[in-house]
Amino acid sequence: MTFNNGGAVIFINKPIIAQGQLTDVLAHELGHAIGSKLTDSQWQTFYRLRNIPAGTPRAGTNWNLSPQEDFAEVYKNVYTGGVVQTLYGFLESAYGSDLFSGTCFKIYNTALDSYMPKHDPNNPSTWFMPSGSDYASAEAKASADPKVQACRRQATSNPSTWQYGMSPYISTVGPKTKQFIESLVSSSPSL
Repeated sequence: MTFNNGGAVIFINKPIIAQGQLTDVLAHELGHAIGSKLTDSQWQTFYRLRNIPAGTPRAGTNWNLSPQEDFAEVYKNVYTGGVVQTLYGFLESAYGSDLFSGTCFKIYNTALDSYMPKHDPNNPSTWFMPSGSDYASAEAKASADPKVQACRRQATSNPSTWQYGMSPYISTVGPKTKQFIESLVSSSPSL
């Protein structure tokens, strides 16, 4: 409900307060207020930073895929550390690796294999397992691979594929996105 003076009422149910989530809820709602003041140019920057396809309507019909909801969730994360529950940004495995969740295992494994150092039959030093840093680098590249990210986004948007009743992937907020949000707030007295 919006009032003539621009104020609003936020309805919060009792279980949310009982779970200690009031700060996250209020930060999320403040994120909506700030998001409503963004220019088209600022929204374009946000879309780019969060890997939101250009042309995606800001108020999507699916809550998890709504850029407005994503902005509010990112704002909440920046200022409270709360978990982002939308499906944009960089999605990482909630289990530490796709190798432990079967959802995108094959796609992840193919990507991981493509980024691993190759075995050279003429060079004995490549005949053994790659070093820890080589493996970590290959894992990071595989996780960021566009096909892996697309699979994770699809799996996260389909709860029937979730194991143990929780999403197999979580959205992270990168440092550039955090800087963008912080600069919006600090540079605009109207926000």
